[in-house]
Amino acid sequence: VLFSLSTLFLLFCSDVCSFLFLVFLITYFVSFCFCFFFFLMIRRPPRSTLSSSSAASDVYKRQVSTQSTGVFSADMSRRADDEASVKAKREVDAVPEQDLKLCCAYSCAPVSDEIIPGSSTLLCGDRVLMGPGENRPYMAISLLLATVPSVTFVISTWDRFDSDLNVVASIIPAVIWVAMMVVFTFAATIDPGIIPKCTVKPTATPKLVIVEDGVLYKWCRTCLIYRPPRSKHCPVCNNCVEKFDHHCPWVGTCIGRRNYRFFLWFIHLTFLNSVYVFIFSVIHLVLEADDNNTGIADAIRDNWGTDVALVISFLALLPVGGLAGYHLYLVSINQTTNEEVNDLYKRESNPFTRGCRYNVMEAFCGPQRVSKLVQRKKDVTTDKTTNVEMTMDKSTPEAAI
Repeated sequence: VLFSLSTLFLLFCSDVCSFLFLVFLITYFVSFCFCFFFFLMIRRPPRSTLSSSSAASDVYKRQVSTQSTGVFSADMSRRADDEASVKAKREVDAVPEQDLKLCCAYSCAPVSDEIIPGSSTLLCGDRVLMGPGENRPYMAISLLLATVPSVTFVISTWDRFDSDLNVVASIIPAVIWVAMMVVFTFAATIDPGIIPKCTVKPTATPKLVIVEDGVLYKWCRTCLIYRPPRSKHCPVCNNCVEKFDHHCPWVGTCIGRRNYRFFLWFIHLTFLNSVYVFIFSVIHLVLEADDNNTGIADAIRDNWGTDVALVISFLALLPVGGLAGYHLYLVSINQTTNEEVNDLYKRESNPFTRGCRYNVMEAFCGPQRVSKLVQRKKDVTTDKTTNVEMTMDKSTPEAAI
C-alpha cells in the first residue's frame, strides 16, 4: 500500500489515468502475496516431518538398504496398510456417487421434521438454517462494515470520477458489494454440513472410538453418533459438522463442508473491495485538492464520505488480508483451521491433500455433498456416521457398539 501510494503521488501530476490500473494491481497482489507467504513461512512444518512423498521415499530407500528381509516384508506390509488407510479416508471424505449425479447439491427443500437442529435456527418454512440467535449482533456489524464504505464511496466520488476519470470507477465497489452480499447470504443460511443427531439412547456404554478400514470414527456423547474424520462437535451450534473449520460469529454459523467455499469467496471479495476503495479514495482526495487548488487537508475536511470509506477500508486491509492469505494457505494444503491449529498432521502426513492445484480447485469449484438434513426419496444407505445400515426412521447406535 505504501509503495503504491508513493508511486501514485510521484506520477499523478503527469498522467494518473495511465497508472491507475497498474497501481491497483500492484497493491492488491503485493498485499495478498505478502499475507500468503507470511503465513506459509510461520506455519512451515519442521524438516523432520515426513510430509512430502520425496522425503518418505528417501527414508524408505534407506530402510531397504539397512534392514533385513523380514523387516523389509513387515515394512512393505505396513506401507500397504497405510496406502489402504489413505484410500479409505479419501473415500469417506469424497462426495458420494449419488450426489455427483445431481445437477446441484443445494436445494430449497425443507429440513426433515425428524431432525433436531441443535442451537441453530430454522426460518422460512424450515428451508433456511442459520446459527444461534446470539450471533445476530456480530452479523449486523459485519454487514455494516461491508456496506458503509462501499455506499459512502459511491455517493462521494460519483460526480468527480464522472467528470475526470470514468463513472465506472465509482460503480465497481457497488458491484463487488453485491457479490459479497450474495456469498455472505449463502454462507450464513445454508446447512454447513450438520450430521443428524440420533434420538435413541444406547442401552450399553458405547466405545469411544471405532476403526473400520483404517478410518477412525469418534463417538459424540451429545449427538449419540460416531462422527467421521474431519468432523467436530461445535459447542456453540450444538451440532456435529462435517469437515468442521471453525465457528464464525461474523457469519453467524459454523463454517464446514457445504458453506466453506462461500466463506472463502466472501473474505477474498471483502479484501479486494477494501484495497480498491482505499486506493481510489486517495485518488479522489487528490483530484479534489488539485481541482480546487487547495491542500489535501482541505479535501479531507470537505469530503466526509470519502474519509469514512478510506478509514474503514484501511483498517480492514491487514486483518481481512491476513485472513484471506491464511485460508488460501489452508486450501493449498487441504487442511481445516481446526486441523491446522491443533497440529493434527504434525507427526504424520495429511492423507487428504492431493497437490496444490487439485486442492484449490476442489475448494473453490469442486462437487458438493447433499445436505443430510433433507429427506431424500431413496435414503437407504450404508452410513458410516453410525456404522450401521440405516434409514431416516431406523437408526440404532446399539448396532455400532
